[in-house]
Amino acid sequence: MSRFPPPFNRNPHLREIALYQRRLILCVLAQIVLYITLLVSGMSLGAAEAAAQANNTVPPDASPLLAVVVLTSALGMLAVGLFALIQVYKLALAIWQSTGLAVLLAVLMLAPCISLIVLLVISARATSTLRAAGVNVGFLGVSAAERARLG
Repeated sequence: MSRFPPPFNRNPHLREIALYQRRLILCVLAQIVLYITLLVSGMSLGAAEAAAQANNTVPPDASPLLAVVVLTSALGMLAVGLFALIQVYKLALAIWQSTGLAVLLAVLMLAPCISLIVLLVISARATSTLRAAGVNVGFLGVSAAERARLG
């Protein structure tokens, strides 16, 4: 019995699984950051209007910079969400080799609460597939050095 992990070449899609999982994790982190930015900028707009109402004054016009931040955050969330949807499709295709299942999971990503379940299931399956092949999976997925060893 060997103490070493099994060879990486047992699943030809390990490198793709590692890459798409990493991208998906980074998409989720980017969405969190963009959501917090949108929330804080929206609270700033709301606070200015509330202060104006409390003083019975005309609310000041929104800062153009604040409007740009809100618009950029909203468009960024849309772009990152679309990119995450594509990564879910590619990751499901690499894991299960089924186009139908990949399309189904990508469509389910459009539903607000179900998308979280899809993310959990697909990420857990990717992690278990990679670990079964002896690949080290960290908090942000597989490191670049480990991915280079995969192929």
